[in-house]
Formats: sequence, C-alpha cells, structure tokens
Amino acid sequence: MFTEVVEGAPPPVVADFWAPWCAPCLRISLALERIAADLASRIVNINVDDAAGLSGKFDVRHVPTLMVFHRGEPVARLPAGAPADQIRAWVTEKVTENKRRGARPDHEVRCFLCCSRRLR
Repeated sequence: MFTEVVEGAPPPVVADFWAPWCAPCLRISLALERIAADLASRIVNINVDDAAGLSGKFDVRHVPTLMVFHRGEPVARLPAGAPADQIRAWVTEKVTENKRRGARPDHEVRCFLCCSRRLR
C-alpha cells in the first residue's frame, strides 16, 4: 500500500509520521491539512504504531517527523518539535523545490494504512 500511495503518487508527497498518543502530532494535524490545501500538495499520515516497518525503513525515531518524497525516495526530513510556522515554511520550501522537478501534485490528504481513504 505504501508503494501505491507514496511511490505511485505524483511528486512531491509529504509524509507525516505520527502516533495517536503523541500530543504534538495531533496539534500539527490541522495545520498540515491547511498547508496541503494552500500548496495543492499531497500529505499522507503514517501511524508509526501500525507501520513499524516503514518507521524503521526510513529511520523515524521521533514523532512527529515529516518527510518529503519524490518518486518514492525521501528527499527531505523535518524532525519533531518544530512550531507550526516553521513547518509551513519548510513544507512550502520543499514542495516548491520538488515541483520544479516537473511534478504537478493534486491536493489530497490521506489516512495511510488503516483505510487509505481520502480525508479532504
């Protein structure tokens, strides 16, 4: 399913590695939805409790961790603890950089693993 949602998606894709018990993760979730809408970008939420293999594969040690993927490969990472304005600036910069690589992503926020349904 990761391949279909992230590797098969038009780049760039922002992955939000989060956990339901993580207060900072829950705090930034609405901000991430707004950022995705503003930037016409795709954000997928990956619950680290349900996706331990992916967390290990991408060396996610803290939550929340944001990663930008371009054609299935991680190209940027923002570890836990950043304030919302820094997250917005970072996502804007990374998405813009990767759009210049020829990508035209659709705005979409998806719940990863539990159902992959479109959230917005």
